[in-house]
Amino acid sequence: MLLEILFAVGTCRAPEAPREEVMRILDGGKLSEEQAAELESRIKETPGDLEARSQLLGYYQMRAFKSPTARKARQAHVMWIIEHQPDSSLARSGFVDLNPHLDGEVYYKARDMWLATAKQRADDPAILGSAARFLLLNDRDSAKRFFLAGARLEPECPDWPRHLAGLVSLHASDKKAAAEALGYYERAMALMDSEDAKAWLSQAVKTAFAAEEFEKAETMAKELATTPRDRRDGDAIHHGNLILGRLALRRGELDKAKQHLLAAGRTPGSAVLSSFGPNMTLALELIEKGERQVVLEYFELCARFWKNDDGRLKAWAATVKGGGTPDFGANLNY
Repeated sequence: MLLEILFAVGTCRAPEAPREEVMRILDGGKLSEEQAAELESRIKETPGDLEARSQLLGYYQMRAFKSPTARKARQAHVMWIIEHQPDSSLARSGFVDLNPHLDGEVYYKARDMWLATAKQRADDPAILGSAARFLLLNDRDSAKRFFLAGARLEPECPDWPRHLAGLVSLHASDKKAAAEALGYYERAMALMDSEDAKAWLSQAVKTAFAAEEFEKAETMAKELATTPRDRRDGDAIHHGNLILGRLALRRGELDKAKQHLLAAGRTPGSAVLSSFGPNMTLALELIEKGERQVVLEYFELCARFWKNDDGRLKAWAATVKGGGTPDFGANLNY
């Protein structure tokens, strides 16, 4: 998923933040005001206490959207980490971030700090990865430059081309960009063992389709749809069948496209599918062909694994039954 590159960046010599650290940050959101104040006092005495800073980052994460005081406190912690511990796993956790819309001038100060640090420590993969992650939404060129530099430092590490593929896909708006992203995915998967490579096929197959590399897309999709592995199989079955259905539709094989849509709906599900829901691109294309009944059947199948749909499936079904076309929103991208 592209969420992976947005949330955290790890490399071979500088792996992602350990699970316990991420959980500590998330648990920080449950702190009381008094507990947060105690941690702030602790940090005044021991500024390098990263465990306390982790919890406080979690405490201020959501509060920063509503409270200027919380936002300022969070900014201070982020800036301290960038200045004093830029190579820490905490800096790679995905929570040491700012954005220009919410944080304004502070974001630009942080950006300049990362740019300067990356220039001074251009041979440090941890620094390059963390700087790239911080910049990838708002300074794509710099982020890409740092990922490419990391790839030169660690040419046998699959993480760098994987991150590059995610970055290019994030900003991809045409066939050329999709082809570039596909090249990075292929490079990354060639450097992985077979099981790790299979875990990235769901992303690579969609990129291959967008790049109009239909033969590659079909080969990948068949592997996804027919080679079960573990709980991630739910994603593989889903996305593999959806691409096979879209390819069938391109060839005018309407019945095959419908069969693959239903096969995608029969996935056993996954954590990602349960949370974010199924992809609706093939469903939309079939609605445009007038095939409403099979889409309604697909919705019913998806209801078995999409437990957090907030009523969307029922609303979409009502729209389809009424002769309309639902606004599937982000479910055209997941």
